[in-house]
Amino acid sequence: MRSDSFIQSIVINLIYIIAIIFIGKDQLTIGGLVAFLSYSSLVM
Repeated sequence: MRSDSFIQSIVINLIYIIAIIFIGKDQLTIGGLVAFLSYSSLVM
């Protein structure tokens, strides 16, 4: 159970890091990030 939470937090942090890179390159908007995070939380 504890390892699941740890893996989930790593995945979320990786998503944020990748999103910052894409936002910096104007390939992703804040709204797109919010939509993706909302969808991925429903999947998890």
